[in-house]
Amino acid sequence: MPHYSYRKRAFLASISTSSTAFIRVEAESSHDGTYGLGNYILTLADCRRIVELEFPLTTARARQQSLAKADLLARIINEFCKALREEARLIDKYQRGVLVKG
Repeated sequence: MPHYSYRKRAFLASISTSSTAFIRVEAESSHDGTYGLGNYILTLADCRRIVELEFPLTTARARQQSLAKADLLARIINEFCKALREEARLIDKYQRGVLVKG
């Protein structure tokens, strides 16, 4: 049975929504660098759709590409969160103004 250096699963919505959307990540242990064939997988699921992204570390080039892919994903997700927060703020502001005016 594999040993993991990092493994997490989290549901992306509260239980009250009955949504089955989740994120799952698994980073198999390299056993102090001696095992380079581990699985490094990010899974995103939203109801009926599932996307699995693999991040192989088998060669120096694969490690470089996987780290670049993970960094890019993190940056884009963070930028998306920032834009989402701003749009939510603007919508709240507009809707409060409409409600006040009547």
